[in-house]
Amino acid sequence: MKPIYLFFILLIAFIQSAYAQTPQIALERPSNNTTQIFTTLQAAYAAAINDDVIYLPGGIFGLNGDSIAKKIHIIGAGLNFDSTVVTGKTVIYLGNYLTFKPTSLGASIEGIEINSINISGGIINGAQQINIKNCKMNTLQNGNGNNSIIKNCIIPSGISGCSNSLVENCIIGNSGYACITGCSYSTIQNCIFTAPTNGCDILSGVNNCTFRNNIFPTNCTNSPTSVFQNNLKYNPYTPSGDEYNTILVDSIPQIFMTNMNTIGIDLSYNYELKPTCPGNNAGTDGTDIGIYGGAFPCPKGWVPSNPHMYFKQVASQTTPDGKLQIHYKVRKGE
Repeated sequence: MKPIYLFFILLIAFIQSAYAQTPQIALERPSNNTTQIFTTLQAAYAAAINDDVIYLPGGIFGLNGDSIAKKIHIIGAGLNFDSTVVTGKTVIYLGNYLTFKPTSLGASIEGIEINSINISGGIINGAQQINIKNCKMNTLQNGNGNNSIIKNCIIPSGISGCSNSLVENCIIGNSGYACITGCSYSTIQNCIFTAPTNGCDILSGVNNCTFRNNIFPTNCTNSPTSVFQNNLKYNPYTPSGDEYNTILVDSIPQIFMTNMNTIGIDLSYNYELKPTCPGNNAGTDGTDIGIYGGAFPCPKGWVPSNPHMYFKQVASQTTPDGKLQIHYKVRKGE
């Protein structure tokens, strides 16, 4: 299906969803260039086959069994309140964790908030080569998710079990134990780590990883078998492991456009670097340290890669010649 044609199908579906109670969920099948419309995520998932794409509008959706066992791609309307004023944010609400089964190898999910009855709930990645981007989840248990990519995500309670994977341009919090636990042979770059709580560490059980262009709030970065390159920290600190070109500031208020005494997670914050922050253009690739640097900077508002309506203006009445002025603005992430 031609991209411009698919765009107009999705645009119409999203407009209809904004004014109707029944959601319009598009299932695109690239293998034969067809698109079907469903009213529930479960119906779309049941009809999907490997390599199909499910486009979710704003709203709250459920999935029987809380699991994905197919190589499908689910794209929502986004998760940030200031970028979903037209569509509303997309939430998959679960009983526990959204689990990627081994048979979902190569699947992806983006532009979605994962919410759960279980306050610790998030995503359990039990498959390889999973792509998770522009999503928010409480925790990510990436135990068997080798060779996976976690990009532009918000993870307030941290990541556990990550092997041979890439984590980039994410904001990573901690559960009171550590921000990242049990991680090996992975690259973590252009991320922001929140301040530890209850004396916990930033890293625990992390081995043979590469950390570059990240922002660490404290000295708790002990991983003697890992490499640290061009990371920003604030004083006082003691070097640990193989550490190169560490950038120091005196306090956290010197870092971000939003003034904060401790690094926290709030979608209203502006995590861009202040013009005076030494992290500007200081990454290993010459771009900024943090989530707005690197080859694929975090998109404003964490918008997903599908065409996304973030502004709507409809005149209250027609013009004298009977025309109604409607103004939409559309953008997309990486």
